Amino acid sequence: MKTFKSILKASKNTMFLLAMMLGITSASAQMNGSYTIDATQAASSTNFVSWATFATAFNAAAITGPVTVDVKSNLNIGTAFVALNANAGSSSTNTLTINGNNTTMTYASTYAALRLNGVDYATIKNMTIENNTTTPGAIWITNQADYNTIDNVTMYLSANTTATTGAYYVAMSTSVSSPTGTGSAATGTTGQPGIGNTISNCLMYTQSGGVGPYYAISLCGNTSNYTTTAQNNTAIGNTIKNFYYYGIYQAYTNGNVIKNNDISRSNATSGGSSTLYGITVTTHIVRIDQQRSRITISMICHLQALQQQLQICHLII
Repeated sequence: MKTFKSILKASKNTMFLLAMMLGITSASAQMNGSYTIDATQAASSTNFVSWATFATAFNAAAITGPVTVDVKSNLNIGTAFVALNANAGSSSTNTLTINGNNTTMTYASTYAALRLNGVDYATIKNMTIENNTTTPGAIWITNQADYNTIDNVTMYLSANTTATTGAYYVAMSTSVSSPTGTGSAATGTTGQPGIGNTISNCLMYTQSGGVGPYYAISLCGNTSNYTTTAQNNTAIGNTIKNFYYYGIYQAYTNGNVIKNNDISRSNATSGGSSTLYGITVTTHIVRIDQQRSRITISMICHLQALQQQLQICHLII
């Protein structure tokens, strides 16, 4: 058996592998380059056998260059959500890109499976997130998570049988259980949920006949500084096939772009509120562009407290 002294002299890769297997990481660990998440292969310095071991390593390390992660396995994460926290090394150059390669993350607990908790410059793409609980969520963006992209992600709520205000596909808010939680301070968990984020080309749906999440997408800002700080978040090219009350909800926002989204209840056979809001904007300032979004079935495109003329979404009844 190796002595403690010999372990201290081990190579950087060996120490990193040991940390992954033990579920711990060194405070001085660094990440850059290419990695995989592959449960069919042994853990190594570049392969993680689960989403949890990857997230643990990323959250403890400082990234020193672009990090690319290829997901190779469909993985059931059970009731343990995946959180990506702020990373001291993140920048427009030192980015994180997770390519799901059409794999599925399955989650079996309430609210969001994937939680962008302050992470910046991350791209999550080409994967499916399934939540099979009755109070489901797919992705939560919070705690000043900035300049992230969610692209070509399918969000499937497979057991959405109950209408609850805590259900959503994507929520940008200060509370994982409240998609309408707005910030009230300049920084921190009660501050700006996120700036410069893009949600694009995503498919969002429930099981056939599901009631739909109360909010499909919510984008919330900060009550104390929304008049001076632009969020500039974007939802573009998404297809929403079921929701209960709000298609896209925005509050205390500044500079958002909502464009080319297809919002309907096409995979619902019943249920839904008697009044449905395709796109809602409340308490905003400066520019919010709502262009070319197609809203189908009997609902209204509801815009509250508008402070300037907007290009409103096309409404098809």
